[in-house]
This record gives sequence, C-alpha cells and structure tokens, in this order.
Amino acid sequence: MQRHCAHDRCRSASVFGTTDNVRPAEALKRDGGEGIKTGEAARAVRAAPVVFGRPAYPPRMEFDPADLPVALRYNLMIGTIVPRPIAVVGTASPDGRPNVAPFSFFMGCGSNPMCLVVSVANPPGGAGEKDTLRNAKPVEEGGTGVFTVSVATEDTLARIVACAEPLPYGESEFDLAGLTPTWGTKVRAPRVRESPVSYECRTRQLVRMAPGVEGASTLIIGEVVHVHLDDALAHERYHIDPAKLRAVGRMGGPDYCTTRERAPLPYGRGALAKPVAWTRDQPPA
Repeated sequence: MQRHCAHDRCRSASVFGTTDNVRPAEALKRDGGEGIKTGEAARAVRAAPVVFGRPAYPPRMEFDPADLPVALRYNLMIGTIVPRPIAVVGTASPDGRPNVAPFSFFMGCGSNPMCLVVSVANPPGGAGEKDTLRNAKPVEEGGTGVFTVSVATEDTLARIVACAEPLPYGESEFDLAGLTPTWGTKVRAPRVRESPVSYECRTRQLVRMAPGVEGASTLIIGEVVHVHLDDALAHERYHIDPAKLRAVGRMGGPDYCTTRERAPLPYGRGALAKPVAWTRDQPPA
C-alpha cells in the first residue's frame, strides 16, 4: 500500500526529514483487523516533519480505506465524525404496528423544501432491510412512505439508546423503552411524545448505496410536512434556546455527549478577532 504525505510543506523528505516507514495492507490483515498495535504496526505512524526544530504537525498516517476491514472503517468514521445528532425515527408497519429506532448518521439537508436525511445501514450480513427502512420506504415498494424524527435529549437518552435493541419485526421498542408513541398529525407514523421536537416526514427519495452488502447503507430523504415544537424552546424567529432543548449527541463507541458547553462566534474573519469564549450551562436542579 503506497503512502505519502499530502501536506504541501513536506513534499520533500530530504528537506524535512520525513520517513517512508509505512504499514502495508498485509500487516492490517495479519492483525485480524484490530487496528494499530506495536512493533511492525507502529511503523504506520510517520515521523513528524521538523521545521526550525519543531514538529510541523503531529505524526499521522495515510491509507486507502479499501485496505481496511469494514469494521475498522466504521470505527474510524464514528470516532472522528463527532458529535453527531441523533434521529429518533418513528415508523409503523403497513398494518399499523409502531417502531422506533435511533440513528446518528443523520442531518438536515435543506430548508426549501424542508428535508431531512437518515442513513440506515444494512443488517449484519447485508441481507434484508432494517425495520425502519422496511416501513418508511415508498408504498409502491411495500412500505408506508412516511416516518417521524424526534430529537434525543438528556432526559430521554437512556430510553432512546434502549430502542436499538434488535427486536423481532412488529414488536414495539416503545414498549421496551417506556416511551410514549403518539400518532402524527399528517402522517401515519408515531413520534416520541417525550421529545420536545418532532418532525413528520414523507419519504421523498431512497438512495441505496449497495443493496445486500454488509456495511452499506440506504439514505432515506424525507420532506418535513408537519412540526411539533414545545412552546418554551423557540424565540420569535424560531431561534431555539439550546439550554432548554438539552440535546445530546453520539460520539464513538458507546459514548454520548451533551450540548451544554458552547461558544458564540461571528461568521468569517470576525471569528479571529478575539479568543473563543466558552460558556457552560449548569445542569438542571
């Protein structure tokens, strides 16, 4: 596996003293996909280029992700794409059985039309569909074509994470976690009553990255057709008070985070004018 330093300042190893010690793809495979270790594996980490007696940047490696086992690619992504908002997706089977599940590969993707996108990974082994996709896909594909997204908060986090339990199709995670399903106003899908914000969505498009392949996902793009918002959260122009929302995010592995620590900054050059001033909310009594 060829590795190189892409940083402009260290193109020339003769000037900056970089090393060419790299870890071949075969070493990754010999380690059984367990990641960087010691000895031979440690050679994956480059010696930092030295500029005027000081490292120009921390030691780093470069590699083609195709040389990593799928599980390690996943570890890399969930550990570095952080923090991630958590979509608590409510759906119903065509015969009306409620389902709810958390997904952290999730984002808003436009305000006109107002849309959300949720990434639903293929089941282990790649075959079949997770219940959320099975329910939310278009009617012509056997689904209902609708879903809801509720916001995960500090108060509901443990119950929402419990909804990741792999129950048989048709069994309700709402019952398992002690959450309250409330049917949508415009869509036939349940939302989480305990959440201060919920979006009702119609499935606008599915993007199947690699059907039947383990580790691949399907993107569900939903158009928001109705919103539920606690009165106390919003200002006049729908600016949301984060101290009252108390949203949580997903980190790598089993870790989660709060949104209590924040720093206001102007856009552009103004952000460089003074040191970043972090403030922290006090936890509720």
